[in-house]
Amino acid sequence: AERSTGMSIESAISIANSGLANVANGFTVISQNVANASTPGYAREIASQETVTADGLGMGVRTLPTTRAVDAVLAQGILDQNAAVGSLTTQQTALTAIDAVQGTPGQGQDLASTLGALRDAFSTLGVDPSNQTEAAAVVTAAGKLSQSVNSLAQAYGVQRQGAQDAIVAGVKSINTELSAIGGLNTQIIALRAVGQSTADLEGQRDAALQSLSQVIDIKTVPAANGDLAVYTATGLVLPTQGGSASQLT
Repeated sequence: AERSTGMSIESAISIANSGLANVANGFTVISQNVANASTPGYAREIASQETVTADGLGMGVRTLPTTRAVDAVLAQGILDQNAAVGSLTTQQTALTAIDAVQGTPGQGQDLASTLGALRDAFSTLGVDPSNQTEAAAVVTAAGKLSQSVNSLAQAYGVQRQGAQDAIVAGVKSINTELSAIGGLNTQIIALRAVGQSTADLEGQRDAALQSLSQVIDIKTVPAANGDLAVYTATGLVLPTQGGSASQLT
């Protein structure tokens, strides 16, 4: 009878400890959710548990790995919008610089106006070709047109060089983010295999995906073991295992 009583006490203590541990884990998850409520891209984490029984008797609760409340469709939509915004921003920056050089239509400094001014000067000179004043006006108008064309050519050249530099920087950024995603994939797979929570690591991986999607349009395909494959919008598999041999060039 004494041994039975002792086992009952041990069981009660074990059940109480498991309950307290589960409650503590729940408080930790809630605190993290509250602390990150205003953090961009943060996904609410969910504390889970299951009842443990033996021969039909309750033996406490087991704390399960923390999961994340993520809408996969919405998450992909955000990645798509990031790519669209990034592309439009790049175009707007380049076109704004070129538009500034072209001048405001109708104000006399735009290409159409300077071309029209040269045409008018030639027309006037055609009436009296020997008129030195009109001849000088043609030269002046031609100089302004030439200046406008040169300014546009220079602007196009600057934007072309900027685009090339952006491509180089973009490829470097892509490789950096893909390497980070690959490293996180490895950690997530390892933790999933032993039943540990990967919620925080998945959050870090989402952040890397957000950065990557601002440079290139991507799609993601998750695997049951926690791995995540990354593709371009056209279906090209992007390397995430790291190493110079697998980097984009």
